[in-house]
Amino acid sequence: MSGIAGTYAYLDVAPAVTDGDWRSADGRVGLSRAGQSEDGALALTVAGEIADAARVLQLYVEEGPAMIARLRGAFAIGLWDAGQRRLLLARGDGGPPLHYADDGWTVRFSSAPIAGQDNHDVPAGSAVIADAAGPGAPMPLAALARHAAPGRTSGRTRILALVADCYAGKGGISRYNQDLFEALAEGGAEILILPRLDDARGMVLPKGIRQLPPVYGRLSYVAAAVRAALGQGPFDIVFCGHAFMAPLAWAIARLLRVRWWMQVHGTDIWEDRRAIVRRAIEASDMVTAVSRGTRQILMSWARLAPDQARVLPNTIRDLFGPGDPSAALAARLQLGPGPILLTVGRLSSTERYKGHEQIFAALPALRARFPTLLYVVAGDGDDRAYLERRASELAKNGDAVCFLGFVPDHELPDLYRLCHLYVMPSTQEGFGIVYLEAAACGLKSVGGVGGGSADAIPDERIGVIVDPADNAALVEAITRLLGQGKADPAAVEPYRRPHFAAAARRLLARLQAQPRRMRGAS
Repeated sequence: MSGIAGTYAYLDVAPAVTDGDWRSADGRVGLSRAGQSEDGALALTVAGEIADAARVLQLYVEEGPAMIARLRGAFAIGLWDAGQRRLLLARGDGGPPLHYADDGWTVRFSSAPIAGQDNHDVPAGSAVIADAAGPGAPMPLAALARHAAPGRTSGRTRILALVADCYAGKGGISRYNQDLFEALAEGGAEILILPRLDDARGMVLPKGIRQLPPVYGRLSYVAAAVRAALGQGPFDIVFCGHAFMAPLAWAIARLLRVRWWMQVHGTDIWEDRRAIVRRAIEASDMVTAVSRGTRQILMSWARLAPDQARVLPNTIRDLFGPGDPSAALAARLQLGPGPILLTVGRLSSTERYKGHEQIFAALPALRARFPTLLYVVAGDGDDRAYLERRASELAKNGDAVCFLGFVPDHELPDLYRLCHLYVMPSTQEGFGIVYLEAAACGLKSVGGVGGGSADAIPDERIGVIVDPADNAALVEAITRLLGQGKADPAAVEPYRRPHFAAAARRLLARLQAQPRRMRGAS
């Protein structure tokens, strides 16, 4: 009895599949020893008591996934449907083992345990369907007759969003929330936002989105959330944008008897691991994380089913793209001949993991190789005075570092294009959208090992990842990338808005289609 194996890269940002004897034309899936339909739209890999693979494919054409319930014997199969972008894993009663693993981008399956992965089993007499939103929960084969792929969400889907910040906010999380809510609203959803911090009164918001005034006090926010839930509904979904709000979102979802969606970014779930937060997150109907690293860390301490936690990376806005450096900006900043290194981000005492000090410490060696090299720090915050002092102590050259202060979003593309290399050897980055913004403008990046940086810097088309504690390795990486050409803007296309919006709407459709999780419910 031969075994089977395969890989399906279901998220658009995942790299093409290279393993498998048979691969789809778009590189999204690879299967071992696969038979296929005449048009190549279907492929099947089989282990066990299936004698006629062609007949199985014909039955699938006629009946769809429901045909699996008609198969008899001890079998395990993997069936790829390119038209539906769907992988069907099924195991008959007494069938050979069938394992699968999901890293947030790809699902791998095999007759043998998958090395280095968190393995899950397809139970005997069951199936798992993985589509463009990732793998679902195992279901009995008989239930396949009732399975339908999630479609477009109803125009009356109403979401109550409990967030720290959104419109009128400046940080990466506020931008993420805006991009997500706009993607869902464009699909027909209606979102009511209750922020803790940002006042959007006077702003014209996109159709389908309304933001209430901010509520700063913790108890006042709880009261405002309850009033909104009871007084401005009905709602279909409660969305929670920060871990510290998870218990509140859980309670309101239980009160309203609706599904709730948890969003995690990075340090929010790395630092806040209170028992009540863990219980609330475990009771969520869906968790979305900005990177595989963030998802993996969350799943290491919260008991989540593999289909419960999905990855929805940040998206790049259209203003970031190739172009010539701005002569006006160059004249105003007077940065010199360079080469110019750049870091963009908030200068916060809680975010020293971003690696500014490691770059300061590397500057003496870099200046020995590039005498006119300049390190530009864009951003402001409560840690600026500390970092300026550390720059003086570590760089050992007063003109090696330039602090620009806050740079508005509309000037960032020109700033990227003016520089030669983006450097942020962060060890705890939830994702690192700045790496992709830089790459979209032609700038390669040096990132740090840890967190979600590997998702934003998957290969040298965008940059490299190094251990920030290894000064020599950091110097060598910067030196090597300064000698290379520009980043490949095509490498960031899967992170553009159309892909992000489609993924967000698929996840919302799946959330609505699945039964409510009742853990912790009264």
